[in-house]
Amino acid sequence: MTTARLIIMIVILFFALCIVAMNWSSVIRNMRNKRHGIHRHHSTIPIVSFILAALSYIVYPRPDKGAALIIPLLDIANWRLLWLSVAMIRHPWKKEKH
Repeated sequence: MTTARLIIMIVILFFALCIVAMNWSSVIRNMRNKRHGIHRHHSTIPIVSFILAALSYIVYPRPDKGAALIIPLLDIANWRLLWLSVAMIRHPWKKEKH
């Protein structure tokens, strides 16, 4: 049973790492598109990597399971989500002058 839980945890962490890699590629692609004058936007997926890491934290059978929670810290979508909340607090909605 311990081996099965370990394998499930590894698969879940693999999916979380894939989400992190896709989010980083989306941000890099957006920066490259902006530099080339293309107005196409590629979206990131915040919070999903955190949910998958928390699920793997629950499934992992051993007591040294804190390393699974490093993955959400690597995800740029989570950082951008935090920055969005800070930006909304700093810069309140202003009416545009016509």
